[in-house]
Amino acid sequence: MSDSDPYGLFTRVIDRLEALGVPRLHFAEDDWDNGTPLPMEWRQAWREWFRGTIIVAGRYTVERAEALLDAGLVDLVAFGRPFVANPDLPERLRRGLPLAEFRANSLFGGGPAGYTDYSAAAFTG
Repeated sequence: MSDSDPYGLFTRVIDRLEALGVPRLHFAEDDWDNGTPLPMEWRQAWREWFRGTIIVAGRYTVERAEALLDAGLVDLVAFGRPFVANPDLPERLRRGLPLAEFRANSLFGGGPAGYTDYSAAAFTG
């Protein structure tokens, strides 16, 4: 999305959604290599204005997710592509294991390749 005043636009939308009693917001953030991260000041302001659940997604690492969760700026962090490539993502994150990279060229290809052919990690103990 492109807007001459994204902060103002999002702020007006969030204010309206809060007034309507919408229970949750889900921000799909820039997740491409040169994407612009949301400024912390924006996150802090929106957290103050919106009382519902805030969910974010967009190329998050465990460290980045935990930092926002610990700061109380978000309630949930979604991991989309990592789940595609790591059918055992929660266990990998719990154990600090490396993540398999998803194969972008196989996404939306119309077949199972790239969705069901990733292996789970070998767990011991």
